[in-house]
Amino acid sequence: MEMSEPVSEFTLNDPPADGISAVKFQPNSSSLLLVSSWDTGVRLYDVNTNTKRMQYNHSAPVLDCSFHDAVHSYSGGKSFPHL
Repeated sequence: MEMSEPVSEFTLNDPPADGISAVKFQPNSSSLLLVSSWDTGVRLYDVNTNTKRMQYNHSAPVLDCSFHDAVHSYSGGKSFPHL
């Protein structure tokens, strides 16, 4: 009987259009993944079904994201000066 090797790479459906700046799993779970990107988006993925559950867009690139708890998250990024 062969033992299967653990998956070390995973391709998300509907990924960000620009560079990913942060990737964080939900506390105490590996099913929800929070991803921030230079394309101004913060996305929440369900890795078990490989679906995007929600997306929030900033007005500038997002440099980091983090879960506050199991249902709340923070994100922040670059701001552009007002002209």
